[in-house]
Amino acid sequence: MYEYMEANPEALAQVVDNASQRHDQRQQLANRKRAEAMMSKFGRDI
Repeated sequence: MYEYMEANPEALAQVVDNASQRHDQRQQLANRKRAEAMMSKFGRDI
């Protein structure tokens, strides 16, 4: 896989972009869950 990515930098860029998008989505979900938990803990409903 390393050799393929080295030979095809556009594929590497696509993989990195895809991974970055998935990371951002997971981070948004985690932030939302954290906010919901804090709001319910302090007695405020969404």
